[in-house]
Amino acid sequence: MTHTATRLQDLHAPFAPLLRIVLAQAALRRVDRALDLACGPGLKTGWLAAALQPGGWALGVDADRRALHEACAMTEDRRVEWAAGDALALPLRDACVDLCWCVAALHQFADPALALCEMRRVMRRGGTLVVATVEQLWVRARSWPPDLSAALSGALAVSGGDPGLLPADGLADALIARLATAGFTAIRARAFLLDATLMPWVQELTLADWPHLRTRVASLLDAVILERCDAYAAAEPEPVIAPVLLIASALKAE
Repeated sequence: MTHTATRLQDLHAPFAPLLRIVLAQAALRRVDRALDLACGPGLKTGWLAAALQPGGWALGVDADRRALHEACAMTEDRRVEWAAGDALALPLRDACVDLCWCVAALHQFADPALALCEMRRVMRRGGTLVVATVEQLWVRARSWPPDLSAALSGALAVSGGDPGLLPADGLADALIARLATAGFTAIRARAFLLDATLMPWVQELTLADWPHLRTRVASLLDAVILERCDAYAAAEPEPVIAPVLLIASALKAE
């Protein structure tokens, strides 16, 4: 592995497991053609290939030709191809991909709004977009009572591993607004506190919106525990600056 690839792998290591979980859940729809925008040396493009239907392909696009050369040298999967291109003028025809994936790159584009419009242009109707960013944000991280964690853990088996939580304190509002302005629908945003000592769903639970969460767990908890959770949520811990992974999935309207 090249120095660049190793450096990026180390940089993305804290949130790689979370990305894999969200991709698996977002890619439940049929995927024949997938785009990894700003793919770099292609460390995650193979994940897209794994989600493809038989006969499909994944395309990695990046403006850095050196990174693409590294990606090509490290990849033997014939379902994956590489192309140099600008996110603001993608070298693809309209409506040609089922899944567009953009990790840790949206804020680096000269015009993020135009980049999102380009992603939408190349997506087929009903296609899925997944955008992930890591930001230092003010958060009120909560360590909920163990009874709440246990109740939600049991519910995960029924929901396929997605706890269906909403981010608290408007953490994902700006990202949601960007996707809506670009014309995407069915937008779902998730926020994870990047803490390797916590299980992935607990990283999300820590930043969950309590009023929404309460409607999901009220029938799972006895009155005493529910009252304890209400009191804990009302106390509102002091905000601190922490690294947060924001992941938004959306659809191009049918």
